[in-house]
Amino acid sequence: MNKDEFRFLKIIQKLDMFKQLNLEEARRLLNICKAITFDARQRIYHIGDESHDMLILVQGKLIQKDRAEQVLGEILPGFSVGEMGFLTGHCRLVHTDAVIKSTGLAMSKTDFDELMKKDREMYIKILENAVDLLAHRLTGTSHS
Repeated sequence: MNKDEFRFLKIIQKLDMFKQLNLEEARRLLNICKAITFDARQRIYHIGDESHDMLILVQGKLIQKDRAEQVLGEILPGFSVGEMGFLTGHCRLVHTDAVIKSTGLAMSKTDFDELMKKDREMYIKILENAVDLLAHRLTGTSHS
């Protein structure tokens, strides 16, 4: 295993959606990812786009904006974008732009679904993580 592969595996294992995955499970996810680079100020996702993939940011900085182009938040390396739409099939709710030249790992929904059909145990772990993540987000917004 080379240094970059090890770093990518550790990033995947730290994501809330993929926590509790062992190294081999993380490797299977990494195998379906494609490295992708974005230029500074490039729009990556548009509101209303179908969620055909999710992105794990490896390097750079992204921002998310509402319809009025107001910044809602930042995405830094080691975090993901689009995981809920990726799982649910819902359209994108925010614009996502690269602030600076950025690199990420894109995981397609088609490849993910195929892998999950082959590994039900991993699929259950990921679904449990997604439920926890969603509950945490809902709880956080209801106390604001």
